[in-house]
Amino acid sequence: MKMNKLLSKLVLASAAFALTTTVSQLPLGTIGIQKAHAAVITISSAKSQSGSTVTVEGIVTANNAAIGGGKLSTFIQDATGGINVFAQDATPFLPQLVEGEKIQVTGQITTYQGLTEIVPTSITRVSTGNQVPAPQAIPFSTLNNAAQAEPLEGKLVQVAQVYIGALPTVQAGGGYNITIYDNNYNSSILRVMNDTGIYSGLQANKWYAVTAILGEYDSYQLIPRKPADVSLLASQPPAPVPVTKPIATAKSLTGQVVTVEGTVLANNSAIGGGKISTYIQDATGGINVFAANPTGYISLEEGDKVRVTGTITVYNGLTEIIPTSAATVTKTGTAPVPVAVAKTVPELTQAATAEPLEGTLVKTVKVKINRLPTNPTGGGYNITAVDANNNSILLRVLQATNIYPTLKAGVWYDVTGVLSQYNSYQLIPRKTADVVVSP
Repeated sequence: MKMNKLLSKLVLASAAFALTTTVSQLPLGTIGIQKAHAAVITISSAKSQSGSTVTVEGIVTANNAAIGGGKLSTFIQDATGGINVFAQDATPFLPQLVEGEKIQVTGQITTYQGLTEIVPTSITRVSTGNQVPAPQAIPFSTLNNAAQAEPLEGKLVQVAQVYIGALPTVQAGGGYNITIYDNNYNSSILRVMNDTGIYSGLQANKWYAVTAILGEYDSYQLIPRKPADVSLLASQPPAPVPVTKPIATAKSLTGQVVTVEGTVLANNSAIGGGKISTYIQDATGGINVFAANPTGYISLEEGDKVRVTGTITVYNGLTEIIPTSAATVTKTGTAPVPVAVAKTVPELTQAATAEPLEGTLVKTVKVKINRLPTNPTGGGYNITAVDANNNSILLRVLQATNIYPTLKAGVWYDVTGVLSQYNSYQLIPRKTADVVVSP
């Protein structure tokens, strides 16, 4: 009798195991039957477990076909948060995920350009036709405040009033990066995927209400899902006016569009290398103004006072402002060039002291060039100079400055220039008068 009972339990257990291991392959309608996945955890909890394989469950908030860009890339949301579901190849997970489906996802938690993702090994459809979570109303300022934005990443949000200025004409990665502003000219990005059908209905220089998923690509951005998500406001307030920010403040706003004003430190024709690349300085600091295509830009010359509106970026350590267009670089007058601040070689090469000086005019005295390179690199020469204690600094001497022919090995020089950076700090003299033999 005991043996028969034992056999009966084994048979029942075997049948139950068979059922739970196949249910994820069954069609919809199997809701309520136990699935053979690890315990489901909340999305908020999962996002804190980078590198771990977890199982989460949530409502799909956007059609993958609209925002996926040819990959599996959509978002799910539960009561605790939202997360990007991403795979380079969507084929194993077809048919496409659509808004309102409830799905269970098992996969690894990863981060890409700041965005937390779950890369699935399996996706189970639990049900369809569910109500999508209501978007959370947020102020525009949340988009530029990491402490406020991060808990909302991956969730549906709504911003009542955003201004679209110029519309880009070139796509980037299957969509358009459209700069949006609030009434104080603070900026963010509206990431409009081409397959949403939104772009063709947008108008430049208009105010909109936006419902979107809060995404991230180095900085936070709004990802609308369909044309109804971007609605033209019936009442159109005046266009926002750029507010000039101190350069030191602007340099901390990576990814944002800002307006700065300063005095040009060096003729672009001398140090630009065929591009727009010079430096402006105000009372708080200096910054590189850079544009790869110089077409349409005004001539930027030493002593010009200019206003620039553009995006703050960092390239090989150097903070730059990339003008929104040639029209957003304007001359407002002339001004005396700031006096070069005298600094030692260690002060110009150690981050703690050098970083606040980046982009400004500085001077170092009694440095010697032991060897002159014979071949230019990228339109100029990389020349190592040393002080009396053998501390070294790189002099970046552009050919167009005509400085190089005046230099001699073994001679001590006083050097004035703009403190720049290309992975390490370097000094860029602007003209022959910037490099003089030490007395």
